[in-house]
Amino acid sequence: MPVERWVRFQKGHDIGFRARKLFPGGKDASPSHVSRFNESITLTQHFISENISIIYEAAFVFNDVLAALDILVHDAEGWHGFEVKSSIAVSSTYINDAALQYYVITGAGLALNDFSIIHLKKNLKEISETDLAEDIFIKTDVTAQCIEQSEVIHAHIEKLKVILAEKRMPQREMGEHCHQPYTCDFIGFCSNHTDEVKTGLFAAIE
Repeated sequence: MPVERWVRFQKGHDIGFRARKLFPGGKDASPSHVSRFNESITLTQHFISENISIIYEAAFVFNDVLAALDILVHDAEGWHGFEVKSSIAVSSTYINDAALQYYVITGAGLALNDFSIIHLKKNLKEISETDLAEDIFIKTDVTAQCIEQSEVIHAHIEKLKVILAEKRMPQREMGEHCHQPYTCDFIGFCSNHTDEVKTGLFAAIE
């Protein structure tokens, strides 16, 4: 991973941990390794069955899609989903991400009362180690947008599953779509196989 990308990742990771202070005392369902998310799914279900009210990195799978949620909270009103972003604005990319998670979590059988994005009140560079979580973060409810996108998300997943079932890689010229909304993890592979493969999966369904 390039150094700049790693720094951004690490800062986002740190912000995620600080956001947990908005809901302290939860149980962490993170897997022991990124390749072992079945552990996380099993642990999440265990915590839910044990009536744990706050779960970090709760994992669910539905329609062959995995979702790991930053913070899952239960209270008298029901379950609430929270995804943490290290940005001031709530972009369309963040809403799409939230909508996919909402689709997977509710499809897996957990009814969510609402879904919100936790994001920054001020620029990342302006945040100090002594700032309280309440002074750093703001919650934006995106439940309506998540529900509205459900059918679109389902259709995209079905298209991707068809592509994955093919015996050859999608054919499309590399371009700006390889960097939107993020640089594709397979760009190095595609660059070295320009005669064989021209695109990533998401670009193939545009």
